[in-house]
Amino acid sequence: MLLTCEAVSGQYTTALPTAIAYELAHQASLVQDDVFDDSDLRHEKITVHKRQGIIGAILVSDLMIFEILNQLAKYETTTLTKPKMA
Repeated sequence: MLLTCEAVSGQYTTALPTAIAYELAHQASLVQDDVFDDSDLRHEKITVHKRQGIIGAILVSDLMIFEILNQLAKYETTTLTKPKMA
């Protein structure tokens, strides 16, 4: 996403909120997947639910999902026109 934005507009920074939103969605899904699978490790590190408990993992996942909206809300003040955003 960042490389495409840079290729089209000459800078990647405009796409940072969207890139962050995608990464947050990915990480939230991994936290949830570890809960569902009752996984002990992810990339050789203790999973969130094993370290913080299931409720803690759900809250962490929820916070990441809510932050997606905060990141995307940054486009309210963008200089990009609607056709360029599409």
